[in-house]
Amino acid sequence: MSDYTAILKENDLKSTHQRIAILKVIEQAGHIDIETLLQNLKESFPTMSQGTLYRNVNDLTDRGILEEVKTTKQKQKYEIAKEPHIHLECIKCGKLEDFKIDTTEFVENIEKNSGYKINCSHIVLSGNCKWCKT
Repeated sequence: MSDYTAILKENDLKSTHQRIAILKVIEQAGHIDIETLLQNLKESFPTMSQGTLYRNVNDLTDRGILEEVKTTKQKQKYEIAKEPHIHLECIKCGKLEDFKIDTTEFVENIEKNSGYKINCSHIVLSGNCKWCKT
């Protein structure tokens, strides 16, 4: 488990019980959509509004603590920011998992050939997971 108080402080965000709880729930889930996140948080924070949650998630995303994962068939999900990786999404069961692979050469090749300076990339590959492909 991470020291979220330190991470928030390093990113010039106030360390609140709600923000720490948001980060803990996301860390535990791995990938989670906003509605499921709100349901999980309602147990500890019954008066938390969807607006408050969105503001906090946006602040955490803007500071690079969280990342959005846009999938093809599911609701947008959030995860704790970590080393570059891609996502594998099962189009049958909805499983979303990280696949660790160094994307540095791939991104550098795109920059070289396109003229773009890539600041971030989110790669989601869709298909059938090992349980659904049979």
